[in-house]
Amino acid sequence: AQILIQLKRESEAINGLRAWLTRKPGDLHAHYLLGVALRNQGKSETATPHLKAGVGTSPDRSGVQVVIQEWARDTQSLRTKALRDLDNGSVDRAISQLKQLADDHPEDATLVLNLGMATVASGDMDSGKRYLEQSLDMNPELELAHRQLAGIELRGKNADAARKNPQAIEAGIQHLRKAIAISPENSS
Repeated sequence: AQILIQLKRESEAINGLRAWLTRKPGDLHAHYLLGVALRNQGKSETATPHLKAGVGTSPDRSGVQVVIQEWARDTQSLRTKALRDLDNGSVDRAISQLKQLADDHPEDATLVLNLGMATVASGDMDSGKRYLEQSLDMNPELELAHRQLAGIELRGKNADAARKNPQAIEAGIQHLRKAIAISPENSS
């Protein structure tokens, strides 16, 4: 695989390494090589977990650390682009980008929060609410998720119906209380 990568035949290397890793998933050096091949093809998000798995097997650990730092910057810039699209009214594009990022980084509660906010902005309150709740399951200290959920509960799809639903009102108030407890300076 290493020779194939050096010969710029990444597709062949990737296929062979993936087949190998189905048989030997613990082969950290194979993960490293797969990460290098994927990165060379411009697939940074897909490459990163493999590079991270193989960090200790790299002949040049500093090179892997640079790749991981680049990946983190790429992820942040993609998130920023998606949020800019959302602000500019390109809600569907923002949702698509955020879904891809959230799929690539399932551990990132903030990405799930951003996806929830974008989904609410699209008018899909139920799915947006699920994403916001998922973000809180991942990190109960996300003040903005509590505020967003409070708004959904207190306004709902229909403000009149929400006012008549005591459970929704109580849930909204609880989310506001949690948001204030997390960040009292933002309570106004």
